[in-house]
Amino acid sequence: MRAAILILLIISIHAASELTAQNPVQLGSRVRISAPTLGLHNRIGFLDADSVLVIQRGRRLAVSFSSLTRLEVYRGLKPQLGVGVLVGSLINGLKFGIGTAQMCTAFNGNKCGYAGLGGGMVGAALGALIGAWIGSTIKTDDWREIPLVSTIIPQR
Repeated sequence: MRAAILILLIISIHAASELTAQNPVQLGSRVRISAPTLGLHNRIGFLDADSVLVIQRGRRLAVSFSSLTRLEVYRGLKPQLGVGVLVGSLINGLKFGIGTAQMCTAFNGNKCGYAGLGGGMVGAALGALIGAWIGSTIKTDDWREIPLVSTIIPQR
């Protein structure tokens, strides 16, 4: 049990350190923008010196920073470790807890609350490990919103 908790702690510290890593905005960075005045919502483009280049209907469109309402920078793929741990521990905890309580009630009568609680805790720990493994294999795009200021000066 202690080993499982230690493994989960190490995995969560590693995931947290990756999420806090800084990714500076640079020329050519992949960005996602919204510019409602131009009819652009969550469009993907690339950062240029004075605008964002977006491909729309087969042609290049330069969108000025002043027309943007939202700007996000692509940070790569992010594993869904936390979601996996949460879902795995909830599902397995409930399944093991209810199953243990039902088995105990069938053999010993009605005094099985602690057995169900213990089964739920063991199930949650096992489910967290399985969920962490599955969640680490599922990766989604990670976007970081950049606050819009009066002027944006990308790093060269």
